[in-house]
Amino acid sequence: MQQTEPNPGLYGISSENSNRFEQSLWGKNQFNTAFPLSLCIFMRDKGLSPISVLMQNGEIKTDGFKWDMNDVIGSANDTNYYYFERKFQPYQKLFYGNEALDKIDLIVESNEQPIAPYEVKLTVVPDISTVKFAPELWSPQIVVRPVSSAYAMMGIANYLLNSINRGIKNQVFENIKEVYKLIIDWENQTELIDRWDVLNETFKTIIKIFEPIQEPFLIQPIWRTNGQSLELSEDCFDVFVWSNLSVLAILSIELDPKQSRTARRVTRMFREISRHLRSLYEIFENGRFDYSRIYKGMSLGLQTDKAFSINGIRSLQYLSHKRLQKPTLKNSTLDQLIVNDGDTLLKPERRFDAAVVAYRNRYQLNR
Repeated sequence: MQQTEPNPGLYGISSENSNRFEQSLWGKNQFNTAFPLSLCIFMRDKGLSPISVLMQNGEIKTDGFKWDMNDVIGSANDTNYYYFERKFQPYQKLFYGNEALDKIDLIVESNEQPIAPYEVKLTVVPDISTVKFAPELWSPQIVVRPVSSAYAMMGIANYLLNSINRGIKNQVFENIKEVYKLIIDWENQTELIDRWDVLNETFKTIIKIFEPIQEPFLIQPIWRTNGQSLELSEDCFDVFVWSNLSVLAILSIELDPKQSRTARRVTRMFREISRHLRSLYEIFENGRFDYSRIYKGMSLGLQTDKAFSINGIRSLQYLSHKRLQKPTLKNSTLDQLIVNDGDTLLKPERRFDAAVVAYRNRYQLNR
């Protein structure tokens, strides 16, 4: 009987639990989301928790182990399935008619029930803005897409539509109604800028109201290098998990009022705040919102490729934790995550792909 060659893969991911497995894990827009899931499964199996990033008393803070990996990707005792680039169907009820819900990086299904959608951001430490500083000040850049920003908003809204949360929903709605009726045309830049103060203050107010109901949303694995080289640091890998609320809260915390007022133009962060307020009003008033018109059509003179980004200098204040400086997993963890020489299928086009290949090549030489 002819023996088949073992298939290349990543730890914890197979045809039994994922719509992406073996050779389909290693493509340009596949590895950067598949590897983070493998890392999360590995950490869960080793009893290692991610660092939680959430809102506390109006500030974004790292809170040790608010969530463990079971809370994020499901318990090893459950039957979990991981869908890459899928729609989170529970949010479809928020849309008018058959309007198409966009896909998100990862959907976790547990015991045949969809439990969570996730944005996945594999980020390198340091980024270009912090590499010139001492290593203890290194931090990654974070870029969030409009679809992810919308998903973070939908997670909050969907939670509040449950009748048991009526009190919080009504409190939020009363705040939004006051500002909503001040805007005649939500696609008029001048009108929005003139109402900048009340829009931003309303957003800050509802963010505080939302604090008790935030949930895991953005999975951010980090990998450290020695400066901007491809050489992986010995203390290399870790995972931060942001709540949906902390992703939204960045907008008001980072928003620069002078930038909008002086230039008389809407910035990306200001646009997202306006989008979210408009969407939440529609959802709480009508039970539905016009996703395409708001998150695709409401460009306000800006490109729609990203919702916002912050460089490492800014992200350091949110990710400040000893495991940012000294990640919990060594670079040698790659040898346990990569199954049957799967890295040979990489065609390095991104910095992490190239770093993996460089590390594995050295590993093969020294083995």
